[in-house]
Amino acid sequence: MTHVLLDTSPIIAHLRGKLDLPSVLPQDGLLFTSLFTVGELEKGINRVGHPEKERAQVESFLKGIAILMPDEATAAAYGKISGRLDSQGQRIPENDMWIAAVALECGMKLATGDAHFERVAGIELLSLSW
Repeated sequence: MTHVLLDTSPIIAHLRGKLDLPSVLPQDGLLFTSLFTVGELEKGINRVGHPEKERAQVESFLKGIAILMPDEATAAAYGKISGRLDSQGQRIPENDMWIAAVALECGMKLATGDAHFERVAGIELLSLSW
């Protein structure tokens, strides 16, 4: 069984009709996302002219997905990722380091459209395009 952690970018692409997530994700697993992704979605909701419509879409989508909460193991994974990328001069966006930490901590594939996750050692990516 393949468990997949959804990054923000494929969720947004799906909600905008640019990507059909069920057709590109493994059918034999469970879908998850992180609290950090939910925060990024909330940021987007609050930047648009009609947040109530956007919120309804996001809430409907998230009903079928487990949201993973960070803990001390997440913080430890984040520290390793952040330290390694800093020392290599290969920094990625802050929230993406946390999202990568959740994927590594939980041993999940990360579904994303963002190539910068390739800089994270040990992460298994499900690279998507739209």
